[in-house]
Amino acid sequence: MSERRDPSMPRATMPALSPENAGADHPASPEAAPWSRWLETDDGVRGDVRRAPDPDDYDGEDLSSDLRAEDPMAPLVEEARRRSLATRRRQRMIMRSALAAAALALVTVVAAGAWLFTGNETPTAAPPSTPPEPPAAAPAADATDSWCQPSVTPERVVGAGAGDATTAPGVILRLEYAWYVQRDPAAVRALLAPDARVAPESATREAIAAVPAGTRHCVTVSPLPAGRWLVGVDERHPDGEQASWQQIVTTAHRDGRVLITAIVAAEG
Repeated sequence: MSERRDPSMPRATMPALSPENAGADHPASPEAAPWSRWLETDDGVRGDVRRAPDPDDYDGEDLSSDLRAEDPMAPLVEEARRRSLATRRRQRMIMRSALAAAALALVTVVAAGAWLFTGNETPTAAPPSTPPEPPAAAPAADATDSWCQPSVTPERVVGAGAGDATTAPGVILRLEYAWYVQRDPAAVRALLAPDARVAPESATREAIAAVPAGTRHCVTVSPLPAGRWLVGVDERHPDGEQASWQQIVTTAHRDGRVLITAIVAAEG
């Protein structure tokens, strides 16, 4: 016979079971983006430039954040991917509109042919043909030059040419020329310092491929303290889209050459 429990006595409770590793602090690592920043950020340059994360700051975070901060191709990769996605969307919309217009034109031609062949026997004059629209005239040379008129002053250098290898503005112009005109990843990376920690060349090639072929560019370079340069790039895509973005580029003289040691996105 089972023993009866006195109702007035409190019921025994089971001990609380804490989940395994309860209390351990395991913050979720941020999701890694493909290439978020160029080489390294500098604390002393403008208030709108982010500092590259110090290794002591991680405290268990995913090391992919450090890799993203060290990647000098990051701003161009992210911006190029965003513009490429927008361009593909517009191209799809244009293609759909063109297909709809072509279908409507085909229906009109078929209807006109049926009317001509099934009409009365009285000869009728053929409808006047619409002359084709003249092709759009190419922009005049002076109009092209006025958009990116080359100029060199102590305060600013503007141009879209191949630049040179003896001055910091010339090397920056050469970098953008290799990116937009030559579309050559090796030529781009040849302008980086040997000790620069960079992503594989395939990442640069992918970012260049994301820029529509035929995109025109205009570069503005302004000096900042300590070998830094504020670089603005204006783009004009073949479909008429325009984009602008800025970077802060650091250069240094190495073995008689001017090389790029850091590139960070300028914010603000």
